[in-house]
Amino acid sequence: MKRKIFYILFFIALNLAAANAWSQQSSNIKVTSWQNPVWDHDFPDPTVIRTADGYFYAYGTNGGFDHKEARIQVMRSKDGIHWTWLGDALAERPRWASHSPYFWAPDVIYDKKAKKYILYYAAKSDRDSLGMGIGMAVSADPRGPFVNIDTPLICGKKFEVLDPMAFEDPESGEKYMYWGSDFKPIMVRQLSDDWLSFASGSKAKVALYPDRDHDYDKLIEGPWVTYHQGYYYLFYSGDNCCGVNAHYAVMVARAKNPEGPFIRYSEAHDTISSVILRSNDNWMAPGHNSVVEDSLGNFWMYYHAIPRENFNERKYGRILLRDLITFKNGWPAVSDGSPSYNVQKEEAFTNPVLPSGADPWAIYHNGFYYYMQTMGDRLVLWKTADLAALRTAEKKTIWIPPLHTAYSGQIWAPEIHFINGKWYVYFAADNGNNNTHRIYVLENASADPMDGNWIFKGKISDRSDNWAIDPSVFEYKNQWYMIWSGWEENKNGQQNIYIAKMKNPWTIGGKRAEISHPQFSWELHGDLKNDPVKHVSVNEGPEILQHKGEVFLIFSASGCWTNYYALGMLKLIDKNDLVNPHSWEKFPEPVFKSSSENSVYAPGHNGFFRSPDGTQDWIIYHANDKPDEGCGGYRSPRMQPFIWNRDGTPNFGVPVKTGTWLSVPSGTK
Repeated sequence: MKRKIFYILFFIALNLAAANAWSQQSSNIKVTSWQNPVWDHDFPDPTVIRTADGYFYAYGTNGGFDHKEARIQVMRSKDGIHWTWLGDALAERPRWASHSPYFWAPDVIYDKKAKKYILYYAAKSDRDSLGMGIGMAVSADPRGPFVNIDTPLICGKKFEVLDPMAFEDPESGEKYMYWGSDFKPIMVRQLSDDWLSFASGSKAKVALYPDRDHDYDKLIEGPWVTYHQGYYYLFYSGDNCCGVNAHYAVMVARAKNPEGPFIRYSEAHDTISSVILRSNDNWMAPGHNSVVEDSLGNFWMYYHAIPRENFNERKYGRILLRDLITFKNGWPAVSDGSPSYNVQKEEAFTNPVLPSGADPWAIYHNGFYYYMQTMGDRLVLWKTADLAALRTAEKKTIWIPPLHTAYSGQIWAPEIHFINGKWYVYFAADNGNNNTHRIYVLENASADPMDGNWIFKGKISDRSDNWAIDPSVFEYKNQWYMIWSGWEENKNGQQNIYIAKMKNPWTIGGKRAEISHPQFSWELHGDLKNDPVKHVSVNEGPEILQHKGEVFLIFSASGCWTNYYALGMLKLIDKNDLVNPHSWEKFPEPVFKSSSENSVYAPGHNGFFRSPDGTQDWIIYHANDKPDEGCGGYRSPRMQPFIWNRDGTPNFGVPVKTGTWLSVPSGTK
């Protein structure tokens, strides 16, 4: 709730604070440039991990650097771009493979319970009747040295037991080992809790059979599993990694279970290939990848490839490359389908995206974001291709109310929408007395809302014409609806969430229905001091979020002047009647709230938007940096990506700490 008292008592002080923040603002954007390769020396079959101290470690097949040899190469990097070769992670051969000339395809995982790192690798057994097997070694330090376990995890007859990859299911906590090569299937089997043996009673299962696709699929190997938004993605490579006949690429399949069944990209899309990374004019035979998430939430694919110039000169060393993974329509994509060669730029930002501002709203249209926030006495519109760069974005005052009208003061929570070829801005305003707050709408027929004339269409209200703020509109099954926060009657004390059908963009066409009111303890914080109204219980700032046929309504609860301001959620359970209160189910706990650990307080009044390439969902909201900063100019707009739970509900996580670097929305240019 935005109380008049806050604008009376704090208007001067808080606006001075906001003005000071604007005058002292510095860039919240940084750009990092890099170019492949990230390690221009032989480093086959790379596994890259990121440790708790923020460092990246890379492990590669036996090789050397600077006239030094290593069974398992290990490197370290602070940024994932600039690497330092550290030497040999495996100082001794294991007893079971004491004569092995091969130490291939290492994988390393951290055992959180034992606080140690476990190294897996492929080596040749000393027994003549056996071929390659999976060895294990442990270390308290990711640099090593790793101390061998005396027995292998598993051995094969020839080369079918290669390329180990250990995986912990983030949903169940169960542990798995994947492996495979030599024209045989990629296999999976559950591991014991200590990672050093197979789970009792478990059996090896086929994760993926070879020779199903048109190309690169006769021999498949190098499995790597990554979990993302309800799917287990199995990256794998085929079919000849090395030498004069190198013919290699990265492919992908996915499953709902870590043991499968895995569905190839080709099966899901009715194509002849599942390849997502293949050779180009600069790089030959890219493959045997790993995937690591950085501090910004980006997924990076690290892999080896042969420079085509070297290949043409019969030099077949495989060097280390990386490229960004994006997820679109439930499937990963890498670069343009082949390794990048030109200089790449990564843009990152920190919250807040503006030094001050409440009730943020953003919409993406024709390559640009249009942004609005509460300015109090006018409507201002920002336009930018890069929403993280709002501080330097074009902005324009699009409307100033005339004096001495019912809508001349306390203009709150504007939203811009594009409906039937025209632009509309919805906002709440009053005559200087909070009790007169109502909702109003402007219209602009220009293609670009920064141009043309904004026409005042008037008040938009249901028949009750009661106090109303925080309007938002949405379309569902070819019907437009308005949602807002209001009073049951013209008496302060409780704000509810209402919904009504719309006849047109400036007219409500039916009765309102209350679909939410404050009821749980976390919604009921609202005591006021020095005000005739001693307490106000609040539901406000409703926003619709649609995903895969499901409809959610996210709202803000408790007084914004408290530290308990938080986001709650409703779900539409009867999709045939949205204006029936029984069609909505309220979740009993907040879905986004203050984080004292991250020094973010009273987050709320949010909006939603998608990244320019459509692959990411983002939430934009306001919050305070300190407790007890209330409903004034200390609130600032912030944004962060969110994911979806396996049950289809949104997972907003926790508010990101001020100053934390985040990658800009995917596809930002």
